[in-house]
Amino acid sequence: ADGRRVTYQPVRASVVLGQTVCQGQVLGRLADSGGHCGAAAVGGGCLHVGLRDGLRYWDPTVLLGHPAIVLKPESGLRT
Repeated sequence: ADGRRVTYQPVRASVVLGQTVCQGQVLGRLADSGGHCGAAAVGGGCLHVGLRDGLRYWDPTVLLGHPAIVLKPESGLRT
């Protein structure tokens, strides 16, 4: 209702474009990511969350309160 758009990828949606959803409603299931996040992804999959207001992108963690952020190390990084 406030014009913000939240995106989740990769997801097999169980809702359709324009459908009103409720808090706690299942939107879909995590789809196979094709391994693009590497072995560090728990269970072999990962979820990417985005937040947009018109053409402007925002930090989606503002929707989660105080989330725990986990950074994935770059593949092949040497110390």
